[in-house]
Amino acid sequence: MAVNLVQPWVRVSNSYASVAVRRRRTVFGPDFHCYGGSCTLRAECARYVRDYALVNPDVVAFFRAVLAPEEVFLHSVLVNSGRFSRTTDFKRYIDWTGCTHTHPRTLGLADLDKMRNSGAHWARKVDLDKDPGLADILDQRIRQDVAAR
Repeated sequence: MAVNLVQPWVRVSNSYASVAVRRRRTVFGPDFHCYGGSCTLRAECARYVRDYALVNPDVVAFFRAVLAPEEVFLHSVLVNSGRFSRTTDFKRYIDWTGCTHTHPRTLGLADLDKMRNSGAHWARKVDLDKDPGLADILDQRIRQDVAAR
């Protein structure tokens, strides 16, 4: 990280176990800024990104050669469009308790009450091989909610 702070050309990432050299050409500039993070998309957003990619092959080509394009492509395209609103509530339950790296804690049956009470629609991250009963309980809850409608 110290290397990244003192010079702009080489980046070291312990998250991706990689070293990268800065590109001379980029798609980012005064009219197209870089955004990243997590997101949950409406169908309208997905269609917009699809259509954007079809008419901007140069931008798609740029992102094909970058580290973790899934972390910035959607966000950059959607936010720069000015057509969509953003929120910090992604409706995801994520527990970072005790994590010292860039990966959240793996959730299991012991986390079920916290997940249910969070108001989130999604949970990250779940290992069904480690805790297979969790999926059964969540599926049952979904079926009950659908039947109650």
